[in-house]
Parts: sequence; C-alpha cells; structure tokens
Amino acid sequence: MDATLIQSLVSLGGVPFIAALVQMMKPFVSDGRWYAPIAIGFGLIINFGAFWALGSTDFRTGVVAATIGGVIAGLAASGLYSITQVNKIDAPVTPTPVPDVPAATGTPKPPSVK
Repeated sequence: MDATLIQSLVSLGGVPFIAALVQMMKPFVSDGRWYAPIAIGFGLIINFGAFWALGSTDFRTGVVAATIGGVIAGLAASGLYSITQVNKIDAPVTPTPVPDVPAATGTPKPPSVK
C-alpha cells in the first residue's frame, strides 16, 4: 500500500480515537473551551507520528499532509463529541400560559335593548 493512502486512513480513522482521548482528558481539564484545541493537538500528534513512522519520499508534502490531516481530524473529533451534548438542557423550559376562554354552550343570547 502507498504511504499516502495509509496516512489518509490514519487521519480519518483516528477521529474516534482522538475523541476517546479527549474524553479521557475531561476530568483533568475543567474549562470546556480547551476540548477542541486538545483534540486538534492529539490529531496533529497522531498524524505526525504516522508521517514519521511511515516515512515519506517528499518531506514538505508529508509535513503539509500531516498538518492538514491532523487539524481536520481534530476538528472532526471535537464536533463528534460535542454533538452528543446537544440534547442537554441547562434551564427548565416553562410553558407559556394559555388564557382561559369560556366554552360556548347553547345558542347565543341576543343583546338586550333598553
């Protein structure tokens, strides 16, 4: 198999792995704004590791591919684990009150004339 194909598979296949690593980091990181940068960092580390392990004939192309693949994998992983939290509701929803309307019974009475 071609090294570029394997590196592409690592980029795409690493998304669930990156999401799992970020989930494991959640007890240690209290601020949720850091989850996406952590996911991107893991994506870069995994993709540069694959680039280094597989080797490449063209260094510049490999670095660019590893960088782009790592950022895309990290962004995909951050979207993957944040979409599972969409259904959580922070505040209870109160229904809008409906005004009481008396029910019509029988035939209407004509207005009285004085």
